[in-house]
Amino acid sequence: AAVMLEDVSCFARHMVIATTRAGLPRLAVAALPESGPPRPPREIEFPEPVYSAYPHANAEFDTAKFRYGYESFITPRSVFEHDMD
Repeated sequence: AAVMLEDVSCFARHMVIATTRAGLPRLAVAALPESGPPRPPREIEFPEPVYSAYPHANAEFDTAKFRYGYESFITPRSVFEHDMD
């Protein structure tokens, strides 16, 4: 009840779950094994206490790179690439 699901991005070997918790966006990466349930997701950590983060254009399905947008009062609007492996 304390977490709102915003988006799910699916890739060949991973999925990224975008949620909002305590008023802040969270991005978590889960590796998809070839058999069985997915492993517990790990959150992408952000350096500032207040920020905005969101999935960016990720057109490639078979990739280990996830692009996301990030900005804060200190960091201008930027696009970062996260290695999901």
